[in-house]
Amino acid sequence: MYVFFAQILLLINNAVFSLFSIFFLMSPLSKIDFGHVMYGLGLATWMAVIIEYGFSLSLPKYRSEKIQEGARLNELIATTLSAKLLLTLALSCIGVIFAVILNIPPSLIFLAILLGMAQGLLPVWFYQGQRQLLLVALIDAFFIVLGIAIVYYYTSWGGKSFIACLFVYALVRLFSALVTNFILMHQTATIQLAKLSLAINLLVSEKQTFIYTLAGSLYTSFNVVILGIFVSPMLIGIYISIERLIRLFTSMIAPMTRTLYPRMINEFKRSKIEAMKVWKKILLFYLLGSSAITVCAFLMSDNIILFIFKDDSYLVYANIFQVLIFTIPCIAVSNVLGGLFMLPNNMEKQASSILLVAGTFNVLASLVIVNFFGILGMAEVVLVVEILILTLMSYFVSRKIRGWFYADS
Repeated sequence: MYVFFAQILLLINNAVFSLFSIFFLMSPLSKIDFGHVMYGLGLATWMAVIIEYGFSLSLPKYRSEKIQEGARLNELIATTLSAKLLLTLALSCIGVIFAVILNIPPSLIFLAILLGMAQGLLPVWFYQGQRQLLLVALIDAFFIVLGIAIVYYYTSWGGKSFIACLFVYALVRLFSALVTNFILMHQTATIQLAKLSLAINLLVSEKQTFIYTLAGSLYTSFNVVILGIFVSPMLIGIYISIERLIRLFTSMIAPMTRTLYPRMINEFKRSKIEAMKVWKKILLFYLLGSSAITVCAFLMSDNIILFIFKDDSYLVYANIFQVLIFTIPCIAVSNVLGGLFMLPNNMEKQASSILLVAGTFNVLASLVIVNFFGILGMAEVVLVVEILILTLMSYFVSRKIRGWFYADS
């Protein structure tokens, strides 16, 4: 239960500044500056994926193995921290390329990197599945609230610089990552970082999980990069505001999936027949719950748009919300197929391939569709991609189940 609450709190931590921006910064900032704020947050989310490198999925198993072997964890911690710093350096180089090619203000890129570091450097990977993860989430929440309070009073006193808003929040949030990593190093008596060669070896050994997480980002957080090529900052702000609200619904699925993940691993190891009974119940629960949310949100779409933007002129963008809302049941079912069936049954390569295909399709299709249809085209591409993922995962899962059936018979 502690782990589930920690996952929920981390989810809220990652979403709260986006919601704060939508409901509090939209009024004092101009539409262009607000668009820049949301663009910076979107870039930061994608950059955090690179720095995190999927370690929260791949490294907990190594931690458990080392504890069972009676080994000290210093080397694993030192190597992981070194790898994350190396990734941060690589990300800075990528940021410079973005700033030049896409003509993005360097200050915005720098701030997005800071925000990405603040999220990606949190030691979630080490505390995954442990009660101490709640402590990490609480510390992060404290600094987020502090950062939001500073930004709120800054804007209340007349400040309108979106760069200042992001910069202050990024530094405060980054400090939470430094504090939690200091606690980790102190608890495990880790006093220095690992050699560069060890960090590189770790990155190479865990590249499959990184491909899995990166591929997933190509049809989610990476979309902000594509939008930056074709549409104005104001439209980016509108799309990301709506998309973040949808993601708030879908991101509630992840903590449940991560909490159930260890159980499903054990269930499938013990008995595939009994595991399938549990898995089908979870699948039905996810499907019915997500479908109910989708129907209610679709019927209330105009009211939700008015609640977000507080302006009748934004009702023309309700169609974007109505398209994106149908991604919720697709994502819910895909989570059960991928996270609670494919990964527990060693189907990581198939899952990574599916996400890579979907991400590549999303990038290529968006580059064409968004150029002609703008942010509505992006929403339609995202829905098609989620349907594609659902279809491909259903195919591989059903084939795996049929293989079990024929093997037993």
